[in-house]
Amino acid sequence: MAKLRCANTPERVSSIGSRVRVVGALIASRGKVLLSKRRREQEHGGLWEFPGGKVEAGESDQEALARELAEELGIEATVGPRCCTVRHAYPDYAVDLVIYRCTMGDQQPTCRDVEEVAWFTYRQLCDIELTPPDLVVARRIMGERRA
Repeated sequence: MAKLRCANTPERVSSIGSRVRVVGALIASRGKVLLSKRRREQEHGGLWEFPGGKVEAGESDQEALARELAEELGIEATVGPRCCTVRHAYPDYAVDLVIYRCTMGDQQPTCRDVEEVAWFTYRQLCDIELTPPDLVVARRIMGERRA
């Protein structure tokens, strides 16, 4: 598999198909960021992402993110301010990915509904295979750190 690099890949926005709202967590500690790997049998399986998931009907972003982190990683997180929003079009649908800064205290995440969980340095974010919208988030975070 080719590695995805932090290049100037333009964001894509679609006017076709359905649009899905997804929330993700930027959990940082000691110069590293927590990511989860999608299960192989899932769409985009085997790719890394900021942990989170779809917002269900009647949920706020914060409620959905807290629920997803508990379901996927077994952690109780405090959802903080919004970090960024990315829109990305796949062939059949589009995703609005909203990333929130979160904290989880001294808890240890576990693989409840993900293939793997790991901490990566900011620099390593360019060397791992991320989903397309998560790659855009990684580039933005790295740009903020350089500024």
